Amino acid sequence: MRQYFFMSALLAYAINGSSALSQENAFITLMQTQDLTPQQTEALAQLRQLPSTEDVQVVRVNPSILREQPEVTIPLPDRDSVVVAADTRTSLGEGNFAVAGRTQTVGGLAFGGGPEETSTFAVNGDAVTGSIQTDTGLYRIRPIGGGAHALVKVGAFPPEHPGSFNERRSENRDLPPFAENVDSNVVDLNILVAYTPAVRSKLFDVTGLVSLAFLETNSSYQLSGVHIKAVPATPAPIEVAYTESGSMDDDLANLKSKNDNIMDDLHEMRNTSKADIVVLLVDDDSFCGLASDILGSKESAFAIVYHDCATGYYSFAHEIGHLQGARHNPEADPTSTPFPYGHGYMDSAARRRTIMAYNCPNDCKREPQWARPKEWGTPDLHHDARVLNETRNYVASFR
Repeated sequence: MRQYFFMSALLAYAINGSSALSQENAFITLMQTQDLTPQQTEALAQLRQLPSTEDVQVVRVNPSILREQPEVTIPLPDRDSVVVAADTRTSLGEGNFAVAGRTQTVGGLAFGGGPEETSTFAVNGDAVTGSIQTDTGLYRIRPIGGGAHALVKVGAFPPEHPGSFNERRSENRDLPPFAENVDSNVVDLNILVAYTPAVRSKLFDVTGLVSLAFLETNSSYQLSGVHIKAVPATPAPIEVAYTESGSMDDDLANLKSKNDNIMDDLHEMRNTSKADIVVLLVDDDSFCGLASDILGSKESAFAIVYHDCATGYYSFAHEIGHLQGARHNPEADPTSTPFPYGHGYMDSAARRRTIMAYNCPNDCKREPQWARPKEWGTPDLHHDARVLNETRNYVASFR
């Protein structure tokens, strides 16, 4: 039934068009699967098999519309089309770019009478990777080659972390001094992103996904008054010749270890690129990610992220947040170290939560926000935006 409504909504759009857009200048138009090449068909099959995929349709995406127009219309399944109003456009070099904007109804009003949702896109040649947040859930655009894309309705994500994460840094410890009254100077965090061959086999455009992860992370900082910019340490993510073990704990241990001929080249790359943090994307759907520490050091600033959770669900930012000293919401993690105020925030009544918060019993949507008073937290318990600001110079000194 979901597939029927999905195809009906997009077919109606393809046949009738939009009152404001023709097929020639539309951002998204419908394609037929029989028109796909064998390579595109295989890429589509990989996306269909992801556990988070609830529904998928093949579309053609016109990146030039995203570059040139202040708004783009996107037909979505089981609901009205949405309009994304572009707020920022960022150059990614070589003609590539990223766009962050607000998701609106066709009439231009925010959904549900609440704050507008966000949408983000990274363009790499003719490949567009995007997250479209709405009040009815998350939708994605994923490239499958040759200008063809999958428009994906996203369902449930895997659990956050392995059980071993609960052992991370519950003890009191001596900390370096952190300034309580931080200035507003933006500090760059250099982040080296690598990925395994298993990830490459599942994604047509790993570079686009990583660009989107950086865009979403930096957008969340800007929305939350966090004076940090996450910066790629290398022009493109690095593929490592590593066969995943099937255990995030083991993969993280192998990522951290040096002089063992496993991922030694990555440690050398970290030094030459002066990366403060290293993140490895994996194809392990058991969990969304795992950081090696809560408030890391230069020796422990490593994290694993499942590629399908990295964007839209913000696990890329989440795991980096742990390394910066942020903890989960206190309902899931009451530990008060290293910062008693350093927790994420969930609002069951409004059914929303911040990047560091676990889900609430009645299913809260994760928003690209860091906890802070008073709309998104409290001064003494849910204020991880403060933690990120206070530790930013410390983390930026790792390399």
